[in-house]
Amino acid sequence: MKKYTISLVIILFCCYACSNDDDSNLNENNLAGEWNLAEILCYCDEIPTINEGEQVWEFETTPQNLKVVNAVSEPFLTSGDYGYTLQGGSLFIDNPDSTIPYKYKFSIESDTLRLEDEPELDGPILILVRN
Repeated sequence: MKKYTISLVIILFCCYACSNDDDSNLNENNLAGEWNLAEILCYCDEIPTINEGEQVWEFETTPQNLKVVNAVSEPFLTSGDYGYTLQGGSLFIDNPDSTIPYKYKFSIESDTLRLEDEPELDGPILILVRN
């Protein structure tokens, strides 16, 4: 009986330790505020250069609104207001040209927001820093 109890405890511990519920990384309050697009990482013919302040994203939590202000000719998002939602490890931004929203895998570490567009297909990664 003791073997079964120890085995059950080990299995439960493994299930708890492997949980992908990382709410500390997805806290919407951490997302709130202004972010400067600082860097674009991609397998592109030409990687765009973004200077500080040329593309600013401001996340509001109530209501969930994203305001984008651009001073670049080829932005990832044009200037304007977008709705957004958080679900699991993904950030969904409303796409005004489609019923399918933009989807980014995201993480926040310190004052850096990392948005990955289809990382499994080597899609672009956007690095934003908090103002």
